[in-house]
Amino acid sequence: MMYQNSSTFSFKGGRYLVCLAVALIATLGAAFGFSYYGAAHGLVDHPYQVNYRFQLDKIERSRPIETLFVGDSSLGAMLDTEVWAQLSNRSALHLALTGSDGYAGSLNMARRSLDRLRPRNLVIVHTLDMMTRDVAYVGFLQTNPEPRDEVGIPLYSRVIERFQLYTSRELVVGTVRGLMGKALGTPPTQMGKEYILLPAISGAPTETGLSKPPILSEREINPRKITFLRQLGTLCRARTLNCIYAHGPLYDEVCRASQAYLHAVQRHILSTGIDLVEGTPVCVPRSELGDAIDHVKQDLKAHYTKRYYELIAPYLDADMSQGPPSAGVEGRTARAVGNAIASPARVRGDR
Repeated sequence: MMYQNSSTFSFKGGRYLVCLAVALIATLGAAFGFSYYGAAHGLVDHPYQVNYRFQLDKIERSRPIETLFVGDSSLGAMLDTEVWAQLSNRSALHLALTGSDGYAGSLNMARRSLDRLRPRNLVIVHTLDMMTRDVAYVGFLQTNPEPRDEVGIPLYSRVIERFQLYTSRELVVGTVRGLMGKALGTPPTQMGKEYILLPAISGAPTETGLSKPPILSEREINPRKITFLRQLGTLCRARTLNCIYAHGPLYDEVCRASQAYLHAVQRHILSTGIDLVEGTPVCVPRSELGDAIDHVKQDLKAHYTKRYYELIAPYLDADMSQGPPSAGVEGRTARAVGNAIASPARVRGDR
């Protein structure tokens, strides 16, 4: 009987492992370089990336305005800036990204646009569960207008998050799709008038999601999430800019079930020095939901734009030279929560 020398077997096994490791590193490196090239040259055909480029293009095409909106898809699905301009007699623009970009995306879209657009009002609109999510370091790295300015982001996050971003299926497949579409002449992900067409992101809310809506708990709040919102508050004060925060529209079952959470979140937001719009989130009945529990139906955008205008209008053009309103955080939080509870009845009023 023949026996293989154990040292020879170990040597060959080790060599195979080394070869496998080299192949894996080479593959990941190629994926990183491929998707980095695609993102740098605007070739990624993925809804989030297409929408981001679309919003950047809106900045370049726009003249100075009076009211600028930044936020996530709850804003993009709800706001019609033409209707807003008619109601307010003020020019307006929104630069809505997605929830995955978080407060970091809103901060950087403001940084990218303030010099060109010179707004008097900056309205920040995010979905109510934003404070439960991880800090959006990836959102910051993707949207940062000054790549050398990454102060405050841990070195670990800069390296790991960037590596995960550019080796993600989203960017690799999106770059392949974009290159193939360019070669074959097929249209990329479609955009609406102001925001990505929402079916490109997700389908309608599932019956499970509607019949068993999430109950947001104060225990879920991520205290580090406020990092980039604080920076937005600092930016507003440095620019003497009237900054206002509003929660985006939300399924009314979630609104009613999450009042303790809402009260806690209000305190965090007000601690940044950004004023908070009372009566938000506007709570949306089931029949008026779009493709998610924080998106309204697209044929109701004008209606919900009007509702949000009625809530936000008293806060517009405030004189910020002396800082934000002086009412205490607790008092303003109580009023905001109380009005938010009452809002479903107002929302279902006549159109």
